[in-house]
Amino acid sequence: MKGPALIMETAGRRVIAVAALAIVLSAPAFAEGQYGRPGEIFNFGAGARALGMGSAYTALSRDVSAVYYNPSGLALLPGRQAALMHASLFEGASYDYLGYAQNFASLPGAWGLQLLRLSGGDAEGRDEFNNPTSDFGYSETAFSAASGIRGFLLPEISLGLGLKIVDRRLDDHADRLIGADLGLQYGPFFGRRLSLGFVAQNAASLASGDTDDKLPLITRLGASFIVFPGAAVSADVSGDGTFRFGTEYALGSGSLRAGYDRSMFTFGGGLKFLGSYELDIAMVRHEELGMSQRFSLGYRFGPAAAAPKPVLYARDFIAKAETGLAGRRYGESLKSLELAAGLDKASLKGSLAEKKNRLAAVTSALGMDENPELEKYFRGGEPQAEEAALAMTEYLEGRGLKAFLLAQSASGYSPNEAFYSGFLRTMARLTGNEVRKDEVLPRALMIKEKTRKAASAFYVQNFEYSVRQCEEILLLDPGNALVWTRLGSSYFMMGDRGKSRAAYEKARELDPGDKMTAEFMKAQGW
Repeated sequence: MKGPALIMETAGRRVIAVAALAIVLSAPAFAEGQYGRPGEIFNFGAGARALGMGSAYTALSRDVSAVYYNPSGLALLPGRQAALMHASLFEGASYDYLGYAQNFASLPGAWGLQLLRLSGGDAEGRDEFNNPTSDFGYSETAFSAASGIRGFLLPEISLGLGLKIVDRRLDDHADRLIGADLGLQYGPFFGRRLSLGFVAQNAASLASGDTDDKLPLITRLGASFIVFPGAAVSADVSGDGTFRFGTEYALGSGSLRAGYDRSMFTFGGGLKFLGSYELDIAMVRHEELGMSQRFSLGYRFGPAAAAPKPVLYARDFIAKAETGLAGRRYGESLKSLELAAGLDKASLKGSLAEKKNRLAAVTSALGMDENPELEKYFRGGEPQAEEAALAMTEYLEGRGLKAFLLAQSASGYSPNEAFYSGFLRTMARLTGNEVRKDEVLPRALMIKEKTRKAASAFYVQNFEYSVRQCEEILLLDPGNALVWTRLGSSYFMMGDRGKSRAAYEKARELDPGDKMTAEFMKAQGW
């Protein structure tokens, strides 16, 4: 099958080409090209609102008809919607459209479905001797599914993807065409008045059955602008240079529209009634076939809703990221934070933005972005896994020195495990610390070693080194009364009585029975 207008039966059977010609002559006034071109069913419109505006709808589609015009428009769907349209065309041909769309439950966007039916009516068949045979008809049926998501790259960007399947039948011949649509909208910006749009219809296409036809690639750029509340203009330019223009003025429950689509002028209007219904009409003037009309009916489920607010979904992703961190699912958490940032830049600022950056740095350094299985080294309940998870938490919260010390402890539990050694080197680099090989020990042994170092430094009057060792011990073991006492003594010898007193008071709080410390403090008048 080489396209419906080229099908011919073999000699001795009826010739269908004559009937195909009749179908060509029945092409309606709304057709954008010659009838019989693959995908012609997608040239008859979806809803009289867009048709009344010259089908300049690439940047303006934000309702159920976005499945047809630009799937990215579904990302701004204000609520559940359904629409239908029936058109009686020229010489018995007819066209039907049915669409439905609704918002996602937990994402800023929506999905939609549509069903199109184009019937060419019946035509008289003829055999090779031009004798009448039985009548037959031509029809196309198209099913489409699409979805749109907003804010994953930037808060103002909406992305959409659609899939369409077209079944064509002419007498006992049939084939199927498949195409995929890609769409993008940016806006509204410039005071929420300007929106831009792009769609590549049939960016990918396949065919099955006896045909060489494929759905043609069609690209469109569009822009829409709100002149003042209730008044909007829109324009589209196709890849082949086709220009479309539309205007709309809405006042109360009514609206008026006008547009231009190549050689066709369009006019229309709409009326909202009973709270949830909208009736639209479009009149298209063709230079040869005159005026034709389209009527469509839309229904909105429930009250009108505002456009989705990405900031609300950004908070959901932030909460999901925190849950992921608690479960040590670092890659998943990073993706959630990146999605939150895409939805709403302001949602990730200050400490949260820094946490995202630190998480990205450590997961990238460890190769966890390419190999999520490495997260197993932070789970399982073993001491080294627990220490590594604590180190990760401390690093993400900005407590670099403590994170480094815990990474030393994790590596100390498993000195022959390459991952923990790599994790320690990563923490050392990211926090600006130097790995001390004699302190790469399990936490208890590390504290013992550092306590020894602090005492030795004190006795040789290297009080600054003693203070540093004591402070690092207390990051790992804040309830160590002996180390608090030693810290107080080091500060006292350095002449810092304020810090010395604070350290001694902490030691007395932890060990009220320490009479020696109590007597020393009393002697100092503390």
